[in-house]
Amino acid sequence: MVVYQINPEIVLKFCTGILSSGIDIFLQKLYNCIIMQRVIVQVPMSKDLKEKAEVISADLGFSSLQETIRVLLTKLSKKEFGLRVEEIEDVIYLSPVAERKFKKAQKDIISGRVSPSFDNADDAIAWLNNPKAELQNGDKI
Repeated sequence: MVVYQINPEIVLKFCTGILSSGIDIFLQKLYNCIIMQRVIVQVPMSKDLKEKAEVISADLGFSSLQETIRVLLTKLSKKEFGLRVEEIEDVIYLSPVAERKFKKAQKDIISGRVSPSFDNADDAIAWLNNPKAELQNGDKI
């Protein structure tokens, strides 16, 4: 529990303001003075950047961009925040047919169903033309 010591002169000053400005403004000023010892940080940015950041923040489970920035700054202030800048490569998705062929090729490579390695093109062509040629695992072509 946090206990605040309130200067009676400040309370009296705010209380006299109630009559002229209303209870809502008094409570807001009191809250800001005593509890909300915070600052406002303004960061100029393009509208497009803000909108993209809001979408990503929501995807990450944050309720607002403001909350995201507050969490990042809190982590940064405690030196718990790591930053890594890297170029993201485009992801290429295979069609279902291409994916099946790729998986079969991977199985063939693992099981040794591949050609032997060659030192020159003539040996490779001779192996391809040989009706008795075998793969590395001993299977016939």
